[in-house]
Amino acid sequence: GYWASLGSVVFSVPLAFAMVSVFLICGAGQAVNDYFDRAIDAKIRPSKPIPSGKVKASTVHYYALALFLVGIVLGYFVNETAFSIALVYSTALYAYSAVLQRWKYVGNALVALGTALTLLYGASLSGSYALVLLFALAVFFANLAREVTKDLEDLRADMGFKKTLPMLLGEKNAKTAVLFYFFLAIFAAFLPYSMQFIETIPYLALATMASLLFAYAGVRCFRGQFKQSQTMAKAGMIIGLVAFLSAAF
Repeated sequence: GYWASLGSVVFSVPLAFAMVSVFLICGAGQAVNDYFDRAIDAKIRPSKPIPSGKVKASTVHYYALALFLVGIVLGYFVNETAFSIALVYSTALYAYSAVLQRWKYVGNALVALGTALTLLYGASLSGSYALVLLFALAVFFANLAREVTKDLEDLRADMGFKKTLPMLLGEKNAKTAVLFYFFLAIFAAFLPYSMQFIETIPYLALATMASLLFAYAGVRCFRGQFKQSQTMAKAGMIIGLVAFLSAAF
């Protein structure tokens, strides 16, 4: 996000702080989710660290809080915007796991938003957001599609424990939603080129490759091939990130 917003590759101490901050906050979100999901995991995923007895629940909770704290403090040393993002998103992650975890569709949006915010977090170092915001939109919708695909795969296992989008809409409508989210991701990926923020052939070629993979992932999901869909989506995301990085050269 930082390099794309600058149009060049530059290393700095604030950038290092930002990268470590994001890493720690994302890790904290995973850990705190395991802490609050421990009763559910004991029934459907007993091999996970807490229900299997490999680690105490209280240890995981304190560990997550420590990661959140250090991540937020590092955000403070980046700049005011980064600190605000770190604080608000950390609070949202904790609140979701503690209070809203049964409403999994809220978590889908929160996870997708967190991935998109990493790009804006980087752009906060330069203060230039226009191009990176378009990248973040593509990232948000691609990740939202993948999150719902995972819920389709786990539909039976989640019954009685969580409320997911496939449960609310029905399996067919949820598959349609995945297709729609992938379409929005593809649309957003071409906006930087159509709006002339980027006019390079490498970006256009990479965005096209990523879009084809997203389209294929959507088709696979609609056919009920959820694991294959997620694999295609991951490949599309990697190529998409390379496309974003090409904006720095």
